[in-house]
Amino acid sequence: MYSPDQGKDFNQRKLSPVSLETLDLLASKGWAIDRVLRLIVRNLNETGNAPSAGGPTPRRKPEYEEFLYLTQLFRQLQLDQHSVEVGLEARVTTDASKVIEAISLAHVSLDRDDMLSAAQQGYEFRMSGDNQTAELWKRSVTTSVPVLRFAGTSETSPEVAEICHTLELQPNLSSYRIRIDSAGQLKTLHSRRLVQHGTGPGVPILLRDELTMSTRSLKEMMFYLSHAVSAPPEHYRCGCVWSTVDDFGPPFNWGDMTSGLFHVHYSRKRPVDADVAVKHRGYWFSISNCDLNSKSTFNLLLELSNLKIRADDGAQIPLLTI
Repeated sequence: MYSPDQGKDFNQRKLSPVSLETLDLLASKGWAIDRVLRLIVRNLNETGNAPSAGGPTPRRKPEYEEFLYLTQLFRQLQLDQHSVEVGLEARVTTDASKVIEAISLAHVSLDRDDMLSAAQQGYEFRMSGDNQTAELWKRSVTTSVPVLRFAGTSETSPEVAEICHTLELQPNLSSYRIRIDSAGQLKTLHSRRLVQHGTGPGVPILLRDELTMSTRSLKEMMFYLSHAVSAPPEHYRCGCVWSTVDDFGPPFNWGDMTSGLFHVHYSRKRPVDADVAVKHRGYWFSISNCDLNSKSTFNLLLELSNLKIRADDGAQIPLLTI
């Protein structure tokens, strides 16, 4: 008996963005960082990785060139003695704050039990130097947060300098906190380097000490990779496939965006060297056995499917009973 996972929870797991914990897991376990970023990340500090490609074929060419350039820089740093990583770092996420102003201890006593009770609830009493008054403070909170780190030896690296410039990051910081923005990132009113409002045009914008990232869902990743499927001309002529145009009018070549990541070929006859092949509308669509990049990306998608669909939030895997 086969009982597939389905229903509301199944669809939510397909449509919910990938977590930073998953990104950290993949990036730290041997996967090429450029492959992980290109497949999973939609935006990084307003630098878009073809945001419109995460759904049905768009009519106009998506923005991707700057993001692709960034991933190449990250990959070069990864190859250069692993001088870049996504990891966790303990940081103060909530600063200490005063709850009650100084109270006189002349008529109020604080004993050990009071101190312990306050500590258990995240508070502390701060005594004055003469022990005559006390203030109640909410204690600071330290949490492990995801960060992007560059190795110390990479501070003078041209790749790191270019990454910081493109993402508008403060240079020479030891790490940059990563925050998830699940709603995506709208373009702000300023150009990349100049403010067009507020204090006036021509004023440099403030550099950032953190990264804002939006990630794709599993379904968005599937749509994204589907654009790397070559289609026969007759499928375009009969309207089975939608054409995308670039900024100047001619048809956009999706292979420019997915080059080195994923490619599915088509042929009339079943290919003899295919690693994966399916027949559709009279043609065979396949991944070549010697196309290591496409095979790696396909395996990465399978890994993400296992993590997201079968293991996310304790979901049960499909049940097979013999």
